[in-house]
Amino acid sequence: MRLGPFTIPLCLLIFCCGCSHRIGDDLWSHGIFSAAASGAVTAATEDYVLGVSVSFSIGLLKEVYDLLRGSGFCFNDLAADFAGSVVGALGTTAAMEGSFCLTR
Repeated sequence: MRLGPFTIPLCLLIFCCGCSHRIGDDLWSHGIFSAAASGAVTAATEDYVLGVSVSFSIGLLKEVYDLLRGSGFCFNDLAADFAGSVVGALGTTAAMEGSFCLTR
């Protein structure tokens, strides 16, 4: 499966590294991580819908993990996950299609 190399490291990163504690604004870390994950999946599969779906699902799992861990479920974090997922997938799709290239 083509998602295998991306899925495991992304899940480990979001659940284990605590990157949201190292960055001052938690919403930025959610958005940036989701954009990176969505871009990676979109580039691997060439399907932006799948990229958004996988990235947003990881963010949703992270919020469920936070709920069970005791820090609580946050809809603002989930909204930042969704926004980052969409931006990452569409940006990667545009880059792969050459939409950013200037032509004469």
